[in-house]
This record gives sequence, C-alpha cells and structure tokens, in this order.
Amino acid sequence: MPNRVDSVTRKIGASAAEIYDAMLHPDALEFWLVPDGIQARVVAFSPRPGGHYRLQMETGGERDEAEIWSSAKHMEARYLDLVPGKCIVQAVEFATYDPRFQGAMRLSWLLSAVADGTKVTIRAENAPDGLSAESHEAEMTASLAKLDHYVTGLQERQVA
Repeated sequence: MPNRVDSVTRKIGASAAEIYDAMLHPDALEFWLVPDGIQARVVAFSPRPGGHYRLQMETGGERDEAEIWSSAKHMEARYLDLVPGKCIVQAVEFATYDPRFQGAMRLSWLLSAVADGTKVTIRAENAPDGLSAESHEAEMTASLAKLDHYVTGLQERQVA
C-alpha cells in the first residue's frame, strides 16, 4: 500500500536533548531500536544530514520470515534532516531478498517538550507492503518503550 503512514507517540520523562542524543549514539541504537530477539551491531555511523548508519542484524533463534527485522541481514538509514532536540528524519531500507519488505521508508522522529518530559512521535511514510500497520505500530511502540527505558535509566545512573 504505497504512501501508507503509520504513527505512534509516547511521552518520555527526559529532556528532548537527552532523547535526541540517545537517538544519535551507536551504542544506544543497538539497545533500543531493534525488537527483542534481534541482535544489532552498528557497522557504519555518520550522524549528519546526508550521512547514514548501518545496523548488522542477527536473530537469536528461529527466523520469522513474516517480519521485516528477521528477514533482513542489515538495515541502512540515511539522514535526511537533523534538528537538535526537535527532529530526525531518515530514509530507511532493509537489505532483504523478500520483495514485500523492499523499498525506502521515510521515518520522522519528532520531539516536543511537554510537562515533565518530551512527547516523541514516530511517523513512518511509505512502509513496505509486507509490514502490516498493526505489526509496524507494535514494533514502533516497543522501540519507544525501550528508548524510554534507556534514557530514564541513564538519568538514574547519573544520580546514583
């Protein structure tokens, strides 16, 4: 379904700057971006407009060929726009032989300050046909939960 837009939002109890930093740090990406059961390693990283990052991926067990993360060997994201503390826009492609998951998807990560934290919205445009809206929204919701855990855990470690 071309031009489909999937979107999820979560309030995270951290500043937009802390969240933005976690989105542009390779170790953080390996932790929070991928679904549980997928091991990721950043093998290229250039966080600037026109730059990119590549995640090499492995599943921990049996592969679920119906899911984009387990059918791909790596994911490449090209940075289209970076506005510190406000947004990150990427063109994302998964390296897979499965035509259902091929093509570039535009991901916009939008940050806005709210009381006691930051509202984070992921807006995905042109999602691959093989990725159902329900599954994609569940994966994005899980990524935001892991991002929340990562940045609030950093805060707790800094206080201790």
